[in-house]
Amino acid sequence: MRTRNIQSIISLILLLQINLTNGQNLAESDILPLDPSIRYGELDNGFKYYIKPTYDKDPKLHLSLIVNAGTNHEDQDQVELSHFLEHMAFKSSKNIPGGIHQKLKESTGLGLNMFDVNAHPGPKSTTYIFKSPVNNMPALDLALLWFEDIAKGKLKLTEQEIDQEKGPFTQEYITRGGDNFKKIIQQNKVKSNLIPGNKDQTNLLKDIENMNYKALRRYYKDWYRPDLMAISIVGNIRNTDSLERAIQERFSDIPVKKKPRLVTDYDSLYYHQDNKFAKVLTQDTLDSEIEFQLFYKDRETFSKLQTMDGAYQILKWNLLTNILNQRLKEKSYTYNSFYTARSNYTYKLSNIPISLQILITSEGNKYKDALAETAAVLKQLYKYGVGKAEFNQAVEKQLDDIRVDYSENSRYWSYPIKAHFISGEALPADKLKLLKNWLSNYNRLDFNSFIRKISFDRPESIGVLIPAKFKDLNITENLTRDVLKGSFTDKTKPYTPPKTPERLMSEKEIKKLQPSENIDLGFGESGAKELILENGIKVMLYSHEPEGVNKNDIFIHGFTPIGAINFPKGDYFSAVNSAEIILNSGVGELNKFELQRFLSSTSLNWHLIDLYINNLESGIQMHSSSRDLEIMLQVIRLHMQKANVSEMAFKDWKANAIKMKSNTLFDIKSQDLKMLINDYFEDYSEVTYGTRRFKGIEKTKLEKAEKIYNRIFNNPERFTFVINGNFSIDSIIPLVNKYLGTLPVSDAEFNQDVSEKQYDLAPKGPVYKEFAFPGNYTKKNNLYMSYIIKKTKDPSDWREKIKVKALGAVTNTKMWGLRFDKGYPLYAPGAGANYNMVKNRYEIQTYFNTEPAEIENLREEFKKIMIHLKTEKVPKSILEQSLERMLNIYNPETGGNTHRWVQKKLYNHYRFNLPWVENSEIHQFIKELTPSDIQETAKKYFQDENLFEFVIKEKKEDL
Repeated sequence: MRTRNIQSIISLILLLQINLTNGQNLAESDILPLDPSIRYGELDNGFKYYIKPTYDKDPKLHLSLIVNAGTNHEDQDQVELSHFLEHMAFKSSKNIPGGIHQKLKESTGLGLNMFDVNAHPGPKSTTYIFKSPVNNMPALDLALLWFEDIAKGKLKLTEQEIDQEKGPFTQEYITRGGDNFKKIIQQNKVKSNLIPGNKDQTNLLKDIENMNYKALRRYYKDWYRPDLMAISIVGNIRNTDSLERAIQERFSDIPVKKKPRLVTDYDSLYYHQDNKFAKVLTQDTLDSEIEFQLFYKDRETFSKLQTMDGAYQILKWNLLTNILNQRLKEKSYTYNSFYTARSNYTYKLSNIPISLQILITSEGNKYKDALAETAAVLKQLYKYGVGKAEFNQAVEKQLDDIRVDYSENSRYWSYPIKAHFISGEALPADKLKLLKNWLSNYNRLDFNSFIRKISFDRPESIGVLIPAKFKDLNITENLTRDVLKGSFTDKTKPYTPPKTPERLMSEKEIKKLQPSENIDLGFGESGAKELILENGIKVMLYSHEPEGVNKNDIFIHGFTPIGAINFPKGDYFSAVNSAEIILNSGVGELNKFELQRFLSSTSLNWHLIDLYINNLESGIQMHSSSRDLEIMLQVIRLHMQKANVSEMAFKDWKANAIKMKSNTLFDIKSQDLKMLINDYFEDYSEVTYGTRRFKGIEKTKLEKAEKIYNRIFNNPERFTFVINGNFSIDSIIPLVNKYLGTLPVSDAEFNQDVSEKQYDLAPKGPVYKEFAFPGNYTKKNNLYMSYIIKKTKDPSDWREKIKVKALGAVTNTKMWGLRFDKGYPLYAPGAGANYNMVKNRYEIQTYFNTEPAEIENLREEFKKIMIHLKTEKVPKSILEQSLERMLNIYNPETGGNTHRWVQKKLYNHYRFNLPWVENSEIHQFIKELTPSDIQETAKKYFQDENLFEFVIKEKKEDL
């Protein structure tokens, strides 16, 4: 306690000094009043609330309890306890003794599922989220009751529940860290040495295991207090007055702390600290790249966040970051580049105070060249500024991102309200319009003056992460700074934008594309216009008014039932990797970089071109605005007729694929287990991933890849294209005929005519099988997957499919109960069901990561769940909660009418001949499902002969 008091006194002295400096130039008149469409209030105890009515179609109210406290507020004996406390908020409390998830299970008529209740920890704040159905008072009352218990210090925090939660908490870090868990910890260590408030998590798992209960309770007592809390409620609110009264009645009696702990302003400490340098050695022997982080502190924006000047500053920095990133990319836009560099404005990164961050990743022995190349780009920008065309393009792109119509979207408001509460960030009326108007009038001369205020040659903080193999490199602060400064003394020329191709196809090429004939089959069962083009391509045109993101775009998916399995086994990896190789090479007369430059001025995103060759299918997917439809069709045509291949691009692809092996951000063992399961079933219908795919890199041959790719994509007559969006069908048909209908027909034959029926398997259980992880996985957990597999006699029975999905949803709720109700060390367990269209069978899959010692116990728990669902009717409350997400997905006005959902439905209909059923009919069927339906479905599928269980363990000795 004495140490903490000394720290508080030091912080107080520093903050008095800092705050005097920060506030001296900020006039009260600069601070605009809060948007009057938001009902805002502050109770006598300091508790604040924001109520924002919107009028969109969102069926949920978005409620947030925001606590202005996070990891930055932890003492040395409390590392990550702010996050752990967030977990404990879901456990027992005074008014919800069984925990919030148990309460959901016990209640009916709430219209909620477990994922409507969530929380997000962070350095500066912790946010609790509750999505309550509009006009559902019981659900709204439960949300406020939960928030009330959290805010009033009513979480029980018993030692038994704390110990119980250690397992799930540990599994969260292990699982979410992917196979790069150790590297993430080491990257965090770099930040902890540079940024006040960030803490070293090297011993995190041990710290959690040996947690001090009193330290957790002390954190809760110190920081969960009314002056540091606020409620935000956004959505289709009918009665703002009654909602305001409910908040006042519930939260007015939270007592004010007599001697509250001082809040350390770590942002201010960061801006006033001396220059810093941090170097951390990794333990990864596979990693071959050195990572540099350069930080340039943005004090001005930090000091003006409460004003629109601060908001305009953010726009300037966003412009700068976009332009700088483009130049940095151009500098390394060569195949087999030895480094990459990118910039990042950290305004929305809560773990880094507002700064310009430049990240450089370099081959170990060339790090000086990488620093020098990056510094040369910075000097060029500083000395000559930006040109007119470059500036105008960046402004136009940012103007497109400021969507004024977002102000009527419930989901838009959560972040700006939170920013207003946490940082006092300006949130006046019509903020988006103000931003758009200001940016429209911003000029290049002022922007270049803004750039020249930045000392690019003198980053204030530098972090370096060095792989074990380069531990002998003497990388010091002086050396790093000398390289950067030295590059600034070198001569440089004004920036010359690289030449951007004017077109994808020449006018001569386009003129040769004479309009082709097509067979009009009329409107099909789906409501799509069905055509057969002159070359045999089938086209399905579906016009609708979609909801959600990209609602004004047109989506295209072309596919063929020819895949890697149609070629000799020895060419398999050449086949499945060939689409990536082609994407990395380019099309027509353009290499990848030239194609990216051309598309950068359109609505097409090169990174979102999904070109693929799987085992039983190949295809291409992409989307664009209607104005760029012709360009999109040209891109598709070129990928099907004039794909580029080069040895240089192939070597580049191969090097990057190998790098991915040591930089995986996902849990590779889940992919490995799926591959081992497929081996067991002798089922090769799914494309290979995981460790096996990485090993296949060396087996990939360029010549074979090129031949296989061309044989597939030069066969247009085998392709079907589904095109959906808000468009006039008659206006699209001529373009489709022009660019797809004129693709030349090939006479290529395939070595194998593989039928999907070869994979129409009907295995017999029960089976239990253990595997050893084939890679270098070293984390202390095992992965379990089980499958309930049963063939279907009638693939067209959509009602049966919905019943099986519903059974999967109920099983999922039960699986989560193993964590929330029984306290097993699980993170993100789950279950789900689907009809496997390739294998013509139903599959109910269950999965979880856990400690090795718990595998057998959890296997038994899962079997008990199956028995329970067969022998007893599931409570109505659990059925409602389980089906709520399905109801949202099939809601014909919202989830069921998004671009992606409609395209997926069209794909399933035309690829696998599934019946077309309107979402409204499916939605009504789900609403009418009963506990008896679930029980009968469970009896049918949860049979021993249908059960297959698999576990992947860390080492062979564990088997």
